[in-house]
Amino acid sequence: MMKLITIGTIFALLASSSMNVDAAGRTKKSASALGSEEQEQEDRSLFIDENNLDSELVFQRSYIAITASEDFPTLIADQSDPGMNGIIGAIQTQSGGVYDPANIQIVNRPNGTTVQDLADSRIENTPGLDALSKVAVGLQFAGKAQPKFVPQRDVGFFLDGQCTATGGKGNSAIDKHTCVLNLCLGGGGFNCLGLYCGTAFIFDPFKQPPNSFKNAPNLPPSYPCVIIGGTNVFQGAKGNVDITTLTGRTAPKASGVGSDIQLAQFGFITQRLNVVSNVPLPPAP
Repeated sequence: MMKLITIGTIFALLASSSMNVDAAGRTKKSASALGSEEQEQEDRSLFIDENNLDSELVFQRSYIAITASEDFPTLIADQSDPGMNGIIGAIQTQSGGVYDPANIQIVNRPNGTTVQDLADSRIENTPGLDALSKVAVGLQFAGKAQPKFVPQRDVGFFLDGQCTATGGKGNSAIDKHTCVLNLCLGGGGFNCLGLYCGTAFIFDPFKQPPNSFKNAPNLPPSYPCVIIGGTNVFQGAKGNVDITTLTGRTAPKASGVGSDIQLAQFGFITQRLNVVSNVPLPPAP
């Protein structure tokens, strides 16, 4: 039996460029060339080991994936006796649009949520939302930032799939995960790269700083994926993808009464995907 809850795991901004580069050309910008905020985002990315690069992986592009809070739920098995490892088997699903970083602007939100954020949420029919709104305004977003505007999603460009906690302790402390994701880049949604991500992932979505009106929730760590093929124009694709979360949701707030109580969160998860592949990568809208 599975029950649907929302856990405070949290996702973007980088100039996109499609380039045909050699292996030695894929290096990070120096710290002196970056502002402090950009450097912080850069530090969250994973470094590519140039000594182990495949000579065929000559195409590189960055994308932004934006997922609404309501489209980022977590499924946890009904556990009568979770023991020491109750988090194992928790599944987090996601489904969001993919965009060109040049079309996405991330802005600081030091004052947290507003009444408009709550009104824009698709949980308006949640029992007790009116009461929740009175205590939810001012909740901090993870990363203390959000996309300024989320463009209409192109049906052919999206990131979806799920991550499963494969290691951890207690009911929320994750130390490993396995993700299977689809990164679809045009062709009406049929040109897709298959991503497999199976690594350490040290994150506890429930262990957050106190006073969520003053302190922002933690962002999850970056994690690497390998391209395991694709469909249509991406048949035979291989390469790597680094996924970095740049903005996230508020800490969960309980709403409703009795058996109708739910954990509500607000905000968009913004992720930056740095893709290196052996096949050309199209620009996102």
